[in-house]
Amino acid sequence: MTHFSKALSFPAVFVLAAVSVMSCITVDKSLGSGNIPDDQKLKMETASFNIPVDLKMADSLQGASTSYLMVGAINTAEMGLAQFSTAANIVPYYTGTRYGQDPVIISTYIVFVKSASVTMEDNQDGITQDIFVYRLKQPLDTINVYNNSINSSSYYPTPLNNKAITYYGGDTLKIYLNNSLGKELLTATDTELDSLNLFSKRFGGLYVKSSTPPAGIIGGRLNQFSYGDTYLYLKYNFQPTWKSGMARKDTTVVMSFGYKFCLNLSSYSTANKETTVAQTVLPVEGIGGIKPYIKMDALKDQIDAWIKAKGYDRTKILLSRATITFPFSAPENIDKLTHYPAYLFPCYRKKET
Repeated sequence: MTHFSKALSFPAVFVLAAVSVMSCITVDKSLGSGNIPDDQKLKMETASFNIPVDLKMADSLQGASTSYLMVGAINTAEMGLAQFSTAANIVPYYTGTRYGQDPVIISTYIVFVKSASVTMEDNQDGITQDIFVYRLKQPLDTINVYNNSINSSSYYPTPLNNKAITYYGGDTLKIYLNNSLGKELLTATDTELDSLNLFSKRFGGLYVKSSTPPAGIIGGRLNQFSYGDTYLYLKYNFQPTWKSGMARKDTTVVMSFGYKFCLNLSSYSTANKETTVAQTVLPVEGIGGIKPYIKMDALKDQIDAWIKAKGYDRTKILLSRATITFPFSAPENIDKLTHYPAYLFPCYRKKET
């Protein structure tokens, strides 16, 4: 069996002593260099290590965002199904909002503005997806900031959609919601309307997800909606009180979908690909999916063994740089490179203290 491993290399600078010469006249700086003991000289060396790479899922990954609301699903032959959904609290667009006397809800709807979309094939930009909106059972707080912080028990199972909503990937998405939500929001007190924190604690938020591609169908779409341009609208009728004898009026109040942040969630089908056996191909899946993983303990052991074999003093070694080399084979169709991520970010696992 052929084991595949990645090359990690770095220059090692051995810092043993610093010699500083100051003079106001020109001198031959090489004078006396032959008399400097070897253990007083700076040395540079590059070492390479072949490190077996594991494959692991990235769990509990930061999912809070103030840029995008991610909703969609993509199914690939290599990775299976990946699903993306989002959740956020509801708060008034600005503090100090007043509903007026005897407000009666007329309609409740939410509008999403598309920022971008991701597909595996260009001809799937306009595929159909059903979008569902649910009510969260609890408001989001600073504990709920990971890509797996919410599951099916975190929201009520009946969608708030008045009817099935099919999205074709257009610039905006408008969804009418059950008026029970709008009716409840109109019960907010003046104190709650004056405090976004109190409002969000009482009324919580919404969870949004999409349908998945039919069984056996490869493809799908990940929609990125603009966090700052997504709003909930309450259209209602009320009795004006600033002048006697006035007829009832219709008006609309705007609510922000997202208080401080939204939470983007993701789930994957690649947990069965986790392995400690060296592979010839290393898959890199986005967000919380499968990724190459190097155990730092294993790396440290190899470096320690190299230092011992060289007879060096580890307290006098400075690592100036490390490079990880991943061989990459471009696809036959170079147009598909636009579907690959532009950047890969090395991360580390932080242990609880």
